[in-house]
Amino acid sequence: MRAETATARPARAAFSRRATRSDERRSGLSPTAVRLFFFVGYYALHVVFVSEAFTIAVTLPIFLICCFNVARIGEDRATVQDMIWLCIYMFLVISTCQSLFNGYFESEGLMEGVRFETADILKATLIVVVFLLVATATSIWVGNVGVKTLTSYELRDSSFVVLLLGNIASFGLFIVSVGGLANALADRLSKEEFYAPVATGFLAAQLVTCFLGAAYVRARPFRFWTAAGFALMVLLQLVSQNPFNTARFFLLIAWLPIILIYLKGRFSVTFFYMSALFGLIVMMPLLNFTGRHGETVKQALENVELPKFLFKIPYIDLLNLMVYAVQELEHIPYYYGAKTLSLLLFLVPRDIWPGKEILLGIELGNRLVDAGLAGTENLSMFFAADFYADLGMAGVILGAFVVSLLLTLYGQNRVVLIDGMDLPGFALMACAPILIRGPIGAVIALPFLVLVALWVARVVLCTRVATDAHMKSAT
Repeated sequence: MRAETATARPARAAFSRRATRSDERRSGLSPTAVRLFFFVGYYALHVVFVSEAFTIAVTLPIFLICCFNVARIGEDRATVQDMIWLCIYMFLVISTCQSLFNGYFESEGLMEGVRFETADILKATLIVVVFLLVATATSIWVGNVGVKTLTSYELRDSSFVVLLLGNIASFGLFIVSVGGLANALADRLSKEEFYAPVATGFLAAQLVTCFLGAAYVRARPFRFWTAAGFALMVLLQLVSQNPFNTARFFLLIAWLPIILIYLKGRFSVTFFYMSALFGLIVMMPLLNFTGRHGETVKQALENVELPKFLFKIPYIDLLNLMVYAVQELEHIPYYYGAKTLSLLLFLVPRDIWPGKEILLGIELGNRLVDAGLAGTENLSMFFAADFYADLGMAGVILGAFVVSLLLTLYGQNRVVLIDGMDLPGFALMACAPILIRGPIGAVIALPFLVLVALWVARVVLCTRVATDAHMKSAT
């Protein structure tokens, strides 16, 4: 017997919205008010106690764009848009408030002690502002003229066996592709090199089969054998994606969708922003110490300084490298689409395409490593800088339009539910931080392959049960 019929889905969605609304009413604020309270309140603390006048002037336009967009969300629960604008807010507004003083970025690491010209700082800020303004305008336009659709699918009863076997097989192939179990469990500094594209494909398959297994178990009455099978999936994922040797943003991709599936998407706005702040101040530094530096949990906890990190969150700054990019690109001709083409064809290996353009973040990272200002060449870079490197401000405007168009058409306006849950949306929500932080060409493979694997699984293992071409919102 099916645990839930297609006709029961709308009722459950309505219950989900009511449950989330009741959570927000307990706080005495509407979801929109909660969003704005967080954005305005945390920024105000930095304006009063941390930032100087020039830094406030630099960050204010980006801050206002963020506030405008979170006020537009209109959902009673946390969504992909919450994650996107929170990341932009933290990486480009708050991090700049915490690090830019007298023309220097005091980041205790990258770019520390390097003084920039005011003109370069303002130009980098202008690139970000133009990108965000065009993206916002495009989103509003497409949202008003486009048709919103919601399509519901159900996993077939026989699909769990396929998911379990696929999960075990993809885990085994992932372990082989990274050079064996010992290398998979080694700390990041001790890992031997392996061919990442193949390993990423197997990892995406493992993650997606685990996500779908979680959805299958969550949407149906308890059965011992399916619960045991899902527990095995989680155990295998703990081996391949554990907090002691996995990049913190990849951990987010691996585990946040499972949390959202358990909650059935009922992630209240208040809980989301409080959890995000805790994650940035405590969990992300903790995971950086355990995953990158190989420290024990006890050692990592001793290095987490809560009072300091509240106004000096480590490892989230983006504007500093944007300013450096502007400074360096002044002496380099436009790439005329070569950077963007390299990004679009990220799956083509350099062995096949020797002339493939190097990502801007890595290109600049190599220079900073040679200058002794960075420990690795794979540095974070907001992808608007790659558009700027290709065609200047025209590239930024065109890139923002295309990115926003695709996100609005296939993310915001088109919702696909599997067993009543927005699994592609959950995956996008988990992938947003690493895609925004970048460099996007170096990190896009796993998010892309996860979404492709979800599409393949939907076609092969699911049955379509309903389509609403004029839905107002999705839960």
